Amino acid sequence: MKIGGGVSTVRQYLQAGLVDELHFAIAPVVLGRGEAMFAGLDLTALGFRAVEHVTTPAATHVRRARSPAARIADPPTTPHPGADAGPTRRMRAGR
Repeated sequence: MKIGGGVSTVRQYLQAGLVDELHFAIAPVVLGRGEAMFAGLDLTALGFRAVEHVTTPAATHVRRARSPAARIADPPTTPHPGADAGPTRRMRAGR
């Protein structure tokens, strides 16, 4: 499953433990200040490890995936802003 949205949306999914794999295409283009995708997040502590790194003339592609043990463990619960405090249903990308 692909997640559409901005940095805030992706960070919420990461913090909730709902992302199993990340693919970044990093291109050397300056478009302004932007938002920090990983400020305050420790991908290693969340169970992610580098699984692929490919450099092309146009971009650098980095793929990180969660270890199988991290996928099985219960993710930390961070309620979505505006969500009620009731029970939540966990969904995992790619399953």
